[in-house]
Amino acid sequence: MGIADILQITVYTVRLIIAVALATYAIKTKGTNFWWLFGLYFTSGVFGLTDFILQSGNIFALSSGFRFICMVLFIHYTFYLDRNNPTIYFFIMSVIFGIIIIIFNILFDYIYPLELYDTIASITQIIGNLIVFSWLIYSSLNAFLNVKNDETIDDWVKMRYKLVIFYSFIGIFVAIAYGTITSTEINFYTISIFIATIVYQLVQLMAWVMPKFLRKFFNRHFILSTKIDELSEEEVISKMVGGN
Repeated sequence: MGIADILQITVYTVRLIIAVALATYAIKTKGTNFWWLFGLYFTSGVFGLTDFILQSGNIFALSSGFRFICMVLFIHYTFYLDRNNPTIYFFIMSVIFGIIIIIFNILFDYIYPLELYDTIASITQIIGNLIVFSWLIYSSLNAFLNVKNDETIDDWVKMRYKLVIFYSFIGIFVAIAYGTITSTEINFYTISIFIATIVYQLVQLMAWVMPKFLRKFFNRHFILSTKIDELSEEEVISKMVGGN
């Protein structure tokens, strides 16, 4: 087993660990939106490891459509609740892009390895990620601006959306990098992608499943709040979107 294999296994294993953490947090806080993020990470980890073990084509890419849908629904239930929003359009886009990716990956891996098929699948994957992450950045920024000057909102809540914006930009880089990489040879570029992927995953986990000590650290200048743990996820989301 080479270094590239170890890095690949590490990425998928971390995703499964994060999936477990998200499921635990979803049960603890009754935050139903986190189940969609769990679905994204669990599917990504399982399909990724299956792809690595079987080495029978790009199985991981076949889950792209479902992962797009999970992210779209996570954004919907986190930032928009029951308000009018463009979720349906992003949902339809996810289904269409997912079908395109599946069709051209099957054509490339199992029927005829024409480079054009792989290119179409990769470009579709990149475009889909760019669209979904752009919506997440917009939603996070809008949410942050709503609470930025509200002195009744805990500072850790405001920091959460800064972290979301931060990891979304890293996610865009990772999506483009994975979509354009042509070799698994270990070099500066592949190591950079690996580091960026791990940072992206850990910052995302920190943003949504923020441990108590970090909440206290980010809240160190927030005088009004003394009951950090008593805010449910529903209350946090309600406060965050209330000004929209």
